[in-house]
Amino acid sequence: MVKRTIDLLRAVYRRQGVVPVLGAGASLGSGVPTWEDLLVRLADKAPKGKPAFQELRSQGFSLPVAAANIESMYGSRQKLFDQLWRTLYADTPFGTISLARPWKRELLDNVQNRNPTLRAVAALCCAASGTGFIPNGKVRAVVTFNLDTILEEYVSYRYGGDMLQAIDHPAARTDVSATSVYHMHGFVKIGRMSPGALILTEADYFDFFSEPFGAFTYTFLYLLREASCVFIGLSMRDDNLRRLLYYSARERGQVFSKMGRSRSSPALARHFALMARQENSIDDALESGLRELGVRIIWLDGYDEIPSVLKKVYESTVARWADVF
Repeated sequence: MVKRTIDLLRAVYRRQGVVPVLGAGASLGSGVPTWEDLLVRLADKAPKGKPAFQELRSQGFSLPVAAANIESMYGSRQKLFDQLWRTLYADTPFGTISLARPWKRELLDNVQNRNPTLRAVAALCCAASGTGFIPNGKVRAVVTFNLDTILEEYVSYRYGGDMLQAIDHPAARTDVSATSVYHMHGFVKIGRMSPGALILTEADYFDFFSEPFGAFTYTFLYLLREASCVFIGLSMRDDNLRRLLYYSARERGQVFSKMGRSRSSPALARHFALMARQENSIDDALESGLRELGVRIIWLDGYDEIPSVLKKVYESTVARWADVF
């Protein structure tokens, strides 16, 4: 079953290209904390923040609610952002930035040796050309729910040039010579804050949900309609993500009904998620639920298998994985 799903992904990659969609698991190996761990650390640095955070979570409050509470403890959004900038990269070897220090070499070593998932995603985004590299035309865009920019910095240093362009707000321009990386929740650039807004608190999420024609909403819906997405490092539990998947699957299902085709047609499930088995009933429930949202799961025995899966996808054309990985 897994082999058939991978073969289907390889065929889709050859014909149409793909859109990698990244979650916290893609950056975890580099020392970047998950969203909850990040909030725990931010709360720990605020007056009485950690006990309040733990109480909110024990009472079942969501992370956006907890983030709003942490923001109020800092007294201003700017103070929270200042601390977030320092905290996000604190456990990475390049967390303390100095222009006089060769931190890009440390970033290269970090991804090469500690983060095979992000290294494989970066390789997928590039293609060998003569003596250099160019953006891989089979990767139509990248979508990330992460706040870090390690992927873009690594690709720039490892392969040369600005082959990936980070986009985190509606005013950001795209570049036809680069692959756009859409940061759905904003980003914190290594060395400085992004001018764009971050989506952290309950109010941020409410604003996001209330703007059906917001830039990232319609951009992601467009990508879901035009391409096949490959979800990497995501638990697939994010409400924003599932909401957009639902809208996209419902739209396709309505068209299929008008055409006299079954809503259960395999063609409705055009997206793929790389996920590790938990070997319990949750696996079946997750697979069934995601199939309703148009997503097939490629089950892995462990996340260390992600590079080998992406290699099979990449080499479904004449390109050689060894040239980029």
